[in-house]
Amino acid sequence: MRTPETGQVTVDFATVNYQNRNQNHNWPVLIRNNQLPVRFDSILSRTRTIIVFETGTRVPETWLPLYVFNKFKDKDGNFQKAISNDVKGILSLYEASSVSVHGEDILDEALTFTKPILESSLAMQSIPHHLAQHIRNALILSFHKGVPRVEARQYISVYEEDESPNQPLLEFAKLDFNRVQLLHRQELGELVRCNISAIDQLPYYMKDLYKTFLDLFEETRSICTMVQPQAAACFVGMGKFAGIKEYEWLKANPRIANAVKIIGRLLNDTVSHEDEQKRGGRASSVECYKKEYGVTEEMAVEEILEFCRNAWKDINEECMRQSSTPRPILECLVNIARITEVAYTFDDGYTNPSSLKDKVISLFLEPLALSK
Repeated sequence: MRTPETGQVTVDFATVNYQNRNQNHNWPVLIRNNQLPVRFDSILSRTRTIIVFETGTRVPETWLPLYVFNKFKDKDGNFQKAISNDVKGILSLYEASSVSVHGEDILDEALTFTKPILESSLAMQSIPHHLAQHIRNALILSFHKGVPRVEARQYISVYEEDESPNQPLLEFAKLDFNRVQLLHRQELGELVRCNISAIDQLPYYMKDLYKTFLDLFEETRSICTMVQPQAAACFVGMGKFAGIKEYEWLKANPRIANAVKIIGRLLNDTVSHEDEQKRGGRASSVECYKKEYGVTEEMAVEEILEFCRNAWKDINEECMRQSSTPRPILECLVNIARITEVAYTFDDGYTNPSSLKDKVISLFLEPLALSK
């Protein structure tokens, strides 16, 4: 985090000077926004990777060059083996690699460098249980690509086992989580009445509003039949942020929406292609890639996952650049990509929703235990 007194950026491994953007207009930016695409502002207690906060636009005095990572490289351009001993720092660097954009090769190198180190640290079983669980969660799905509520629940459980947790902060986090969980349960209870036949059960003053809402939902669904239907449905109820202009923007298949659809289609194929073939379904991208390039199924899946990683870079770039599209609209699309990642982590969560049962229970049914 940049300290105003010294004008420096503190990282896990070292402290490096930052400079004004005007000295070099070609510097890439590592992390540019305090809302999208990175939510590191809510986890400063667990990751101190190089962070730059902005307010949605590029602030010159806080731009950070990626060459600061060269601090951790040897004369041959490889990451120094010495930093491998700092497991928490390696975990921070691994998390940071998920917010890369096209052309930021050093973050791709960081991913290649950190992932096997984290996997080895789990195999050695020499680190504290809570840290091992934190690493395990990150290797399954990075914080940036995870659903915020799922990540919050997981991290609270991990932080609770920390050697010296901030107890008041921990209790507030639990209270907040439980409060929002209760609100979500109430909302889910109301959603079960979401059909026209339920209108007779409503008070007179709510009937017109309810019918208007259902009409709007049907109109939205018909307008957006050729675009991401989930996004169109999510726009309903977003008030001033989602008007005709935003629906037309979505219908034109902007780059970020296209990237979200690529992730959804390809991730689905990686976990469901075998079952679909048994059912006599269409050929998936996995089968097509195997046939076209003559590779094994494992190699085909890995290449397809690389396409998904590149799609995330598209998403990151679109969220980082200046845009007239409201940020809540962009966040909606990012969250759809995150839900997709969670749903297809181990299985086809849409076809086999039982694979998500534990997450649903932890999010909506089981409150966090408070200290007595």
